[in-house]
Amino acid sequence: LLLRHFGMRLFGTCMTWFLWDISFYGNKLFHSTFITALTGEDTTLTQLGWATTLNAAVALVGYYGAALLVDKVGRFWLQQIGFLLSGVLFLAVAYSYEHISSGALVTLYMLSSFFGQLGPNCTTFLIPSEIFPTSQRSLCHGTSAALG
Repeated sequence: LLLRHFGMRLFGTCMTWFLWDISFYGNKLFHSTFITALTGEDTTLTQLGWATTLNAAVALVGYYGAALLVDKVGRFWLQQIGFLLSGVLFLAVAYSYEHISSGALVTLYMLSSFFGQLGPNCTTFLIPSEIFPTSQRSLCHGTSAALG
């Protein structure tokens, strides 16, 4: 009965959660590469801490931006635009990695963190909690998270 009435919604939330997890954890797997590009090979622990703090601050600005925009733009469009811009940035890094300066690489990485937090990270958790009826919400939200 649940799948008959809410199957497409559940499929959509599961797939967006899955795509976001691939994007987010894939991005974080290469975090050290981008931090090395920012700080250099012979980095101190303090420099590493400042570079990581900078990345977290950029992501936090994106998350607060999502809080400001989510009701104005709408959840669906905020998620779609965030996925699109993150994908474009990932492709830009992939195709230009061998020929790009370290400053441009860091900029692309920081922008991907910003737009990832601005769109998909916020909406991936928000949409499943709003589109399912109260009696099915926790089951569908948990299923979406588990399949992600």
